[in-house]
Amino acid sequence: MHRPRGIPAIVILASGPAGTQLWCLRGGEPAARTTLELPIAPLPTATVPHLRLRATPSGSLWLRLPFGPRVPAARLGHIDEQLCLVPPVPGAGRIALHSARAQPGDTVAVLDDRRLWVLDGPAWRAVELPAYVSARQASVGPDGVWWVAGARRAGRVGRSDTVATICRLEPGSVAFRSATPRLGPLAAVAVARRRGLDALHDVDAEDAPVVAVADGGAEPVSFVYARTAAGRWVAGRVGQLAARIVRPAQGRVSVVAADGTILDVAAGGRLRGHPPAGLHRLLRCVAGVDPDARFLVRGADALGDTVVLAVGAYRLTGPRLVWTANAVVRSRDAGATWSILAATAPAAGEPELPDAAILRPG
Repeated sequence: MHRPRGIPAIVILASGPAGTQLWCLRGGEPAARTTLELPIAPLPTATVPHLRLRATPSGSLWLRLPFGPRVPAARLGHIDEQLCLVPPVPGAGRIALHSARAQPGDTVAVLDDRRLWVLDGPAWRAVELPAYVSARQASVGPDGVWWVAGARRAGRVGRSDTVATICRLEPGSVAFRSATPRLGPLAAVAVARRRGLDALHDVDAEDAPVVAVADGGAEPVSFVYARTAAGRWVAGRVGQLAARIVRPAQGRVSVVAADGTILDVAAGGRLRGHPPAGLHRLLRCVAGVDPDARFLVRGADALGDTVVLAVGAYRLTGPRLVWTANAVVRSRDAGATWSILAATAPAAGEPELPDAAILRPG
């Protein structure tokens, strides 16, 4: 599966009863699709939401899949090269797949057993996390600083006994120090009322500004925290859950909401975007989608004004979410208009489409 020079290819992850595949759309065109079978047994349905693709600036494609109990990722230098599994993470037990993340520079980070494991050479190295941190995600910046987001136990903050926390590790240091977001008194009270200070579940430090995300407790909202150049944290509220942080270009960062709304993080932490009405109208044309279907973004990537989303239409059967249709859609104008690249019907035995990525030129 060769990648055309100068034209970004789009790769779709497909996982179903028959196994897991990569669908490569050369030049981003559905008619030019080729398939790569992955050497992994069919995955349990509960595992599929944690699968991820990550296209790095070097041109590599990283796959977050459970290739073994402690082998959470693999790399393709190019889409037509042999899959290269990472070495097993030292230790015992199964890795929590959601804690593994490919970083710029083709580094991989895993949070496990109160350690941050980093693969930036031939072998994993470990850094002890502070005892007070329950870590959820890690990210490294261009300056080599590692940021780890999560929560710590504290005196009650509103209706919670945990508080959101971030710690950072400077290059050459062996100990993390606190860098927890601190808001002004009025903003802190407003956010705490909606449980937006309970815990952080994501952080992205790959460029300025550093961005972290927290959900609002039982309320379906998220809060986005951005760190200004002066080191001050500002907060913006998403009127629903945030699905993914994307960086379309240097100096730009956006948050993709669960319904497909793309919100740019502007100066001062303000979130700017527009409702995805056109996206929802298009998705209702997919086979198997009910007129009153609900939609949920499962994966996202962006490069310049091109955005790809992996979206699912679902129904609730008691407490269980059932995917009636999955689709991967593309916008070439930053979300103003959309087209469908692939669609499946998981309820009919077809594979789920949990993620998609735009390959970088490398």
